[in-house]
Amino acid sequence: MELTAPEFHTFLLEHRVLAERMEAVRRDRSQELYRLALGELGREIDHHFVHEEKFVLPKVEPYFPSAVAGPAVKLRSEHDLIRRRHREVVAGMDPRAGIGDVAGPWGDAVRLLAYLVLRHIEKEDHYFFPMISRILTPEERAEVAEALVRANRKVTKAP
Repeated sequence: MELTAPEFHTFLLEHRVLAERMEAVRRDRSQELYRLALGELGREIDHHFVHEEKFVLPKVEPYFPSAVAGPAVKLRSEHDLIRRRHREVVAGMDPRAGIGDVAGPWGDAVRLLAYLVLRHIEKEDHYFFPMISRILTPEERAEVAEALVRANRKVTKAP
């Protein structure tokens, strides 16, 4: 965290919690664990990914003006892949049991998804956030931090 600006520490802390769950999925084969992990990942996709895409990536894109290469393009692409894989895994769950066979192809798909999430977190924590901490101006970082505060206020006020 010492290489990353304080304005982005929230993202790193959220990553830490999700990474622990994804590591457990890679290690253990438990229906309850997989169910919890998929739920947590779904919430992170709806919250964390959206905040990165709305508040952080637009600040970074002007520094790497390409529609085909650069960190923002790569992270958006990974977000899309993780979203798609998450939807596929959830769609493969037994509707009556609310889970799939952890020892079969469905469990393999969940473990692959956990691997993809862990590699994504590693890129963001070790490369992306330290890099943008140096590239973005203090004003740009403050704008991101304020946008996050406003967005989180809206979430906590929702019924």
